[in-house]
Amino acid sequence: MFDKNKPIIALTGATGFLGSHLMASMLSGGYKIIILGRPTKEETLQERISKLLRWFGIEELAGQLELVEIDFLEPKLGIPEAEYKNLCAITEQIIHCASDTSFAERKRDTVFKSNVSSLEGILEFAANANVNIFHYISTAYVAGANVTICKERISSATDFLNVYEESKARAESIISTFCEKNEIPYTIIRPSIIYGDSHTGR
Repeated sequence: MFDKNKPIIALTGATGFLGSHLMASMLSGGYKIIILGRPTKEETLQERISKLLRWFGIEELAGQLELVEIDFLEPKLGIPEAEYKNLCAITEQIIHCASDTSFAERKRDTVFKSNVSSLEGILEFAANANVNIFHYISTAYVAGANVTICKERISSATDFLNVYEESKARAESIISTFCEKNEIPYTIIRPSIIYGDSHTGR
């Protein structure tokens, strides 16, 4: 049941592993969520999200969702002007969970395009919406190679085990600089290894 006292949250990455679990948990907790996502060649965004809601067994909570197809690399996320202004007016918080998690060096350009170049649009949206907080889902591995402790500060590492770690460290730097300059409160959340529920496998 939607709780009108809770903030309206825009969520990216809802079709991914962690993002879908965040979506399900927040829906069950009464949040209204704006899903910013993309279709695939085979499925619309609506079909992708509907499939996940069925998998989690929460189809009845679909009314708490607003789905918006976006392109991170387009001005205003590729959203028509009137719709963009409306989203800015109602969005109170952002959770940016979308990410390319490939470790392969041969995919460097794609990973940096997804994890770094795409930040401009979502950060601009955060500023235009005047959100009260911007949450970024990063990784503990921004600490860099040969480091056993990931301290709660922006990574200064220059040596990484793979392109994913490097791109996430670069993204943290961009986000922290932008949010501080624009006086947007932000959190950087650094999961380590993510796995399914030990009882259900979900």
